[in-house]
Amino acid sequence: DYRSAMPQFTEEGLKENNEFMSWMKVIAEEKNATPAQISLAWMLAKKPYIVPIPGTRKVNRLEENMESADIKLTQDEVNTLKAEVLKAADSILEVQDKSAYGIPYVGHDYDTTVWKYNAASGTGDSETKTLSGGYEWGSNSMVINNSMALALAYDASKEVKYIDGVTTSMDYLMGRNPLEQGYVTGYGEHSTTYPHHRWWSGQLNSDDFPYAPYGVLSGGPNSNMEDPMVQGQGYKVGSIAPMKCYLDNVEAWSVNECTINWNSPLCWVASFLDECRQISLALNSHRISRKKLPINEVKI
Repeated sequence: DYRSAMPQFTEEGLKENNEFMSWMKVIAEEKNATPAQISLAWMLAKKPYIVPIPGTRKVNRLEENMESADIKLTQDEVNTLKAEVLKAADSILEVQDKSAYGIPYVGHDYDTTVWKYNAASGTGDSETKTLSGGYEWGSNSMVINNSMALALAYDASKEVKYIDGVTTSMDYLMGRNPLEQGYVTGYGEHSTTYPHHRWWSGQLNSDDFPYAPYGVLSGGPNSNMEDPMVQGQGYKVGSIAPMKCYLDNVEAWSVNECTINWNSPLCWVASFLDECRQISLALNSHRISRKKLPINEVKI
C-alpha cells in the first residue's frame, strides 16, 4: 500500500496527528459529538460569515454534518483548538525551513514494491526497492494540503509568517523547483500541458478530445513511477532525485494525474491568497489616504 509512505501515516506523523486528535476527541465526548462535527463547529464559531461546505455521498454523514450547527463551543474550547492548529502549522513551517525549495513536505525512506516495465518485450514484473527520501503518488497534494493548514493558522492568528509559508509553497508548484516545472496548466513559461485525464486527452486525439483547461494541478513527482510511459523514457526507479520523478504526458498516470483531492485545495489556496492580496491593497490604499482602518474592518 503506497499510503504507508505518506507523511501523515508514518510513525512520527501518526503520533503528531493523534496528539491533535486527542483534543478533538475530548471535546467531542463532552459534547456527545463526533470529531468531524467539532471541526465544523469550530469553523462556524470563528466568524458569522464563514460557511463550511463539507462533501459526502452518504445520507448519514450529511445528517451528521448538519447537526454540527447545533453544537456551541465555549471560548476556552475555541482557544484550545486554535492553539493546536497553530502548533501543527508551526511544525509544518519547521519542515518548510529545512527544505531547499521551501516546501512543507519531506520525502521518506521506505521499502516499496514497484512494477518494472520492459520496453523490449512490452511486459513487466514486480520488484522490491528501498527508496531514500521518496515522494509518494500525488506529492503535490501534500504540498497544497499543508498550505491549507498554514492558511488556517493565519486566519486564526493573523501572523504573516503563515502567509509567507503559503506563498513559498505556491512558488514551488508554479515552477521554483529542480525541473523549473509549473505544475498548474496554463501558468508559467514551462507548465504542465498534458495531465492524465480521460477527457482532456487532446495529446492523443486532438480531433475528438480537448486539451486541459488552464488551472489544473498535476499530482507531480512520484518516486515509484509505476506507469510504462515514464519508465519507457528511461527513468529508473530509485536512481532519480524525488523532485525529478516527473513527466508531462497524458499517459504518465503515476506522475501526472489530476484529481479532485488536490485540485479543490488548489482552488481554496488560490482564493485565500487572492483575498490576502485584496486586503493588502485595501490597507495600502487607506495608508496613502492617511485614514486609519483596523484590519478587522476591511471589507472584501
